[in-house]
Amino acid sequence: MPELSDPYLTNPKQQDLGKRSLQYGLRLLSLYRLLLGTLLLSLYYANFNVVIGNIYPGIFIVASSEYILLGLLSLFFVKFISTQQAFLIPILLCLDIAFAIVIIHASGGIGSDLSIILLVTIASAGLLVSGRFCFITAVASSLGMLVQEYFGSVNQNFTPDYVQGITLALAIFATAGLSILINKRASESEKLALQRSIDIENLTQLNEYIIDKMKNGAIVIDQQNKIVLHNQAANKMLGEQESLIGLTLQSISEQLHIRLIIWQEDKNKPARIKEPGSPLELQPFFVSIGQQGQSGTLIFIEDSSAYTEEFQSLKQASLGRLAGSIAHEIRNPLSAIQHAAQLMDEDEQLNTENKRMLEIINKQSNRVNRIIENVMQLSKKEHLIPENIDLGSWFTVLIDEFIEQESIPKNNVNINITNSANVLIDSSQLYQIIWNILSNSTKYGMDSDGN
Repeated sequence: MPELSDPYLTNPKQQDLGKRSLQYGLRLLSLYRLLLGTLLLSLYYANFNVVIGNIYPGIFIVASSEYILLGLLSLFFVKFISTQQAFLIPILLCLDIAFAIVIIHASGGIGSDLSIILLVTIASAGLLVSGRFCFITAVASSLGMLVQEYFGSVNQNFTPDYVQGITLALAIFATAGLSILINKRASESEKLALQRSIDIENLTQLNEYIIDKMKNGAIVIDQQNKIVLHNQAANKMLGEQESLIGLTLQSISEQLHIRLIIWQEDKNKPARIKEPGSPLELQPFFVSIGQQGQSGTLIFIEDSSAYTEEFQSLKQASLGRLAGSIAHEIRNPLSAIQHAAQLMDEDEQLNTENKRMLEIINKQSNRVNRIIENVMQLSKKEHLIPENIDLGSWFTVLIDEFIEQESIPKNNVNINITNSANVLIDSSQLYQIIWNILSNSTKYGMDSDGN
């Protein structure tokens, strides 16, 4: 952020403002020169019994005319003066003081009551240049007035009035001090205003950057529902590539426009929307800007599909933890049952009926174990590990394992593989799918002959 030590050299906006302020002051001073010279000549030639130019008429007419010419020239060239040419201002002010002293001397000195024009010049110096130069001009003006009084007494053209001269000098210094104080206050106010404008501009740029980089969409509409601001996320969510500024909300999204109308009537949370051809599910939020929405409405758009995916992931993780807990609780007593059955099977004194019971226990224990494994696999998303397999030989091995484990007579199962094929697939996942199909077929798909 620019420093404020020199508000006209650190920022283009400050330079432009300083230039316009400087030109405005110089333009007023040029008009003052033009009007003052014209007024003095008019009063002299009108002969209104005013003591003007009565001591040295020729000098008075030449000085007033040249003062008018100076006003015209400065008025013409003021638009070309910038802050870099500010060194010309002291020169012009010195000319103002010189012309004023000559005109006052030609009209009879301090007694002519024209000394007031010096105060205007000093005040202008205090407002346009530095305080140091303003005091220099005050000293030069005071000395100039005293000197012209002295020359008036030497030439015996008028009686000098040194007391009034000292009084005028005090008035000149008072005017200089007051104008310097006003200039200082005005400069501080100008610097503060410039600093505030820079801060506001920086904050505006920062807000626009933050809004533009938000993951959620943001749209600002006016009272006519025309878009005045939006970010890139809003473009992406609404499927637009170009700028939306100036377009109506209805022309961009009919559903969003309907949700806005519903919200204006009922301030409850609006329903989600889904744009045609877009996989995103959007959740809009509306906020009034200003008192009673007089400055428009701010619309936030969230991609709720991301939250849905996150919710599914959390649910999947919770299910996995639940399944793990269930498997742990069931496998412990199941292991004890299987271990007890194994010990009983080692007893040689078991009769045929008891051995049949042990087979049932082992079979159902293995079934419960497979159920636990199925639940565990469903509760977690495993990464696929594809491999190239021959379906014919793979099915043959699977069927043989199933027949052996389920104790199904081999004659009851018909396998008919005409053409085999090589496929790239996760064999473990396919194994689980086919095994479940075969298990269901043995439960619900056998006929009365066991086929």
